[in-house]
Amino acid sequence: MALGWLVPITIALASAGGYFLARKNLAPVADMTRRADRISESTLHDRLAVQNPADELGRLAATLNRLLDRLDLAFERQRRFIADASHELRTPLAILQGESEVALASPSRTPEEYRESLSALQHEARRLARIVEDMFTLSRADAGQYPVNSRPLYLDEVVADCAHSVRTLAAAKSIALEVESGGELLFSGDESLLSRMLLNLLDNAIKYTPGGGKVAVAVRATVAGAQITVTDSGPGIPREFQSRIFERFFRVDQARTRAHSPPGGSAGGAGLGLSIAKWIAEAHGGALHLTRSDPGGTVFSVMLPAESVIPPPRD
Repeated sequence: MALGWLVPITIALASAGGYFLARKNLAPVADMTRRADRISESTLHDRLAVQNPADELGRLAATLNRLLDRLDLAFERQRRFIADASHELRTPLAILQGESEVALASPSRTPEEYRESLSALQHEARRLARIVEDMFTLSRADAGQYPVNSRPLYLDEVVADCAHSVRTLAAAKSIALEVESGGELLFSGDESLLSRMLLNLLDNAIKYTPGGGKVAVAVRATVAGAQITVTDSGPGIPREFQSRIFERFFRVDQARTRAHSPPGGSAGGAGLGLSIAKWIAEAHGGALHLTRSDPGGTVFSVMLPAESVIPPPRD
């Protein structure tokens, strides 16, 4: 009889003990679930508690916290991008609205005055179109939706064509534009994107080089791959800003940007040119660096991978 009572009591005690131990062991999981459920877009800075970093639950919590770090950073970049874009778009839109209101306010304006207003409207419309196009490029690049159509091309010819395209901008400021090439350099890349990268770098160099200065672009093959350098004789970038020049919408000095813009130019752009150039270099497996910047001038270097350099055919 005693044995008959002992078996169910033992089973009941074992079940209760198992239930208690299971609840105790699963309590951190339940706590993590509650904390994770409370995290939203406005509380992405909250993190899960890591009680024991050495066990499986601790490693899981640390992994989830790193995921939250990445999400928080992505949301912050998105918020900053939208805020900066809104700020950049506000100025040309205000100018367009103001100029149109002035043009329509007086019915007795001369044809010359109307032409002046239309010229200002066209100038700001072009600037606005460039900002929107650059933003669209970066948004597609971030989403991985901008295709890189690589094909064989002569990189030295692409550099020469880009230098030829900006010769008018350089001539308007009496800037000497030099092209240095180490000979034919066959490369596999997207000609449209590479041209855009080079035009952004050259436009930036001309913009910040004072009249009578010099801008040089050089391309050559190295052991590491293909190297392109763009050098100017401008005043250089202040040291405290050099680490931020590839940030989107960042400009060292907006007043100086406007002052150095060529006649009929882009009014300094929106601070997206270097960001796009950096992305294009990275999309080709390379990198864009600020090699040097001091009162004697600035040098940007593009390094493209050796595996994309096509060796010349053997005779």
